[in-house]
Amino acid sequence: MTTRTDAPDPVLNTADAAALLGTSKAYLAKLRVTGGGPPFLLYGRAVRYRTSDLRAWMGNRSRASTAEARANP
Repeated sequence: MTTRTDAPDPVLNTADAAALLGTSKAYLAKLRVTGGGPPFLLYGRAVRYRTSDLRAWMGNRSRASTAEARANP
């Protein structure tokens, strides 16, 4: 599959999304089941992620300390 570079918000498959996030495909699959992960799209059985949703999800997970992470999961 070729990703259009001129698209305003590219859509990634699970492998590419995991690479962007620096995590595994299995972790993203677990988050889809348990919740709390980045928003995703379903096209039939195909799972896709908007790049803007992935970047927003990463931004929302930043913490100043480990204590803050425990207090605000």
